[in-house]
Amino acid sequence: MLFRLIRIYLFIAGTILTSGIRAQPQVLLHTDKAFYVSGEKIWYSLYLPQELQDKSYMLKVFAVNANGEIMGSNYLRSDGKSIVGGYYSIPFDAATGPLRLAFFAVNNFSVELIPLITAAFPVYNDLEKLDVTKIKLQNLVGNEEAIPGQNVSVSVSTTAAAAHPGDQIPLHIEIKDSYGRPLDGDLSIAVYDPNQIPFTDPRFTAFHQAVLPADAPLRDAATEVLLQGELQLSSGRKISTVEALGAFSRPTNSFYYATPGSSGLFSIAVPDFYNSMPFQFIGHPYDPKKNFHVVFNDPAFTKDSLPLPYSEEILSYLDASRERKKIAQYFGLFDPAPDTLPKPADNILKPDYTYKIKDYQAFATIGAFFKEITTSLTFKQSGKTYVASLYNPGVSVYAWEQLRGDPLFIIDGKVTRNADFIARFNLEPVQTVELFYVARNLRQAFNLMGNNGVVYVHTNLPDITLPQDDEEDVFEISGLLPPASFSPPAIPDQVTPELGPVAYWNPHLSVSGGVLDTAYQHSDERGNYVIQVVVRSKEGSIGIGEMKLNVSY
Repeated sequence: MLFRLIRIYLFIAGTILTSGIRAQPQVLLHTDKAFYVSGEKIWYSLYLPQELQDKSYMLKVFAVNANGEIMGSNYLRSDGKSIVGGYYSIPFDAATGPLRLAFFAVNNFSVELIPLITAAFPVYNDLEKLDVTKIKLQNLVGNEEAIPGQNVSVSVSTTAAAAHPGDQIPLHIEIKDSYGRPLDGDLSIAVYDPNQIPFTDPRFTAFHQAVLPADAPLRDAATEVLLQGELQLSSGRKISTVEALGAFSRPTNSFYYATPGSSGLFSIAVPDFYNSMPFQFIGHPYDPKKNFHVVFNDPAFTKDSLPLPYSEEILSYLDASRERKKIAQYFGLFDPAPDTLPKPADNILKPDYTYKIKDYQAFATIGAFFKEITTSLTFKQSGKTYVASLYNPGVSVYAWEQLRGDPLFIIDGKVTRNADFIARFNLEPVQTVELFYVARNLRQAFNLMGNNGVVYVHTNLPDITLPQDDEEDVFEISGLLPPASFSPPAIPDQVTPELGPVAYWNPHLSVSGGVLDTAYQHSDERGNYVIQVVVRSKEGSIGIGEMKLNVSY
């Protein structure tokens, strides 16, 4: 039997504007359910304030554990929409405890991120061994909170006479104001099993909202991926002696630049990229010695040590979760590798001369090779260390003078000016050495960092470890969150089960004329479900409508 709407409740998302008073921006977060188990995904819809809806702004989300440690981060691009949908994949080894998602807007004029909303979610690890004799079980079954006063009503219903696993479930949604007039807006839909949700604990909720200060600098939000932070000495003090800072991207063979100025702060714009990408930071080519290290502008988070409760219902949920994981492992239902994603354009390098090492007599080191063979790259020993120089052999002495500084070495995509390290490098794994010495080509390919010439060394080694001063400024930086859909994969054999506590999730639909007719395909599980619809009207009011759905064989 299907039940009609069981509750409708409303939050007023905007502060009414009066003469001379600015409304406080509001941010809302709707998730697919109220608590999670390790290995699951948190699917979310982030409802942006009006100030962040006119352009494709750059946001950033951090996942934070109970100890206040950042577990991961990603950029999010708003694409000019009012709702940004996304997800966080909880690690399978995540410890039991609260997990926070903290959302920020990237600041175009400061390295300080602009806070939007932080929400905490109870997460249980179903693989942890629990001694039930030592766990204090609580009675968490209680009544839901009273429904606040309504200004927007959200009605959710279905025309299906009965619901069965795998059925297509039609939904009819109506949105009206307090006078019964239809409203336009945006919404998100979750269909989940509510049976284990402890309503007596306010931490178990799928809806979060935050009121931002009226002077929040939302208009300063950036539209690009920015790598931001500060340069510090080993003592922790800021440094301001770096005239130019370059960030080298190994996959694209490109430098991106910033001028830290007197503050020691930097903000480097880079092209959009997904998943993660290595970047290495390096200073001005005429700096006598690298004397800084990079510290990023990640926010600091406090601990959240309040333990999570246990009940008979939660223990039953964890048992079911373990069974789902066994089935998923048997059928190979865990996340497949992501599809091909857009990548930044590569900087196609055209060396002025290439040495294929295998064509020459064997030498012990790179330095020995270039010492015995007459080339435009030379290594000389000065005291106990080697120094290097590079010149353009095809033009006048004047051109040679342009390359009078130390050349830049790139070895398997890592950057160093340490000629002694390169000279002593074992020649056996080296495949090619590429020289770049023509001034115009250097400028085009490497900009400022190529002023003194560039030597690119390619080896067959899986990884290279640079001297510590250089290696400490190589970072694997998370990029944009790869797109993903909640929709289950197509299953040709119709045998593989579709299981999970959430039967359906849609992060963003639009309503016109106050009415939306849509449908979803229910999973292969049965039980009592809640269909929850969160709506924000064009005027900024928030409504939540729900209906119960009994799914049986």
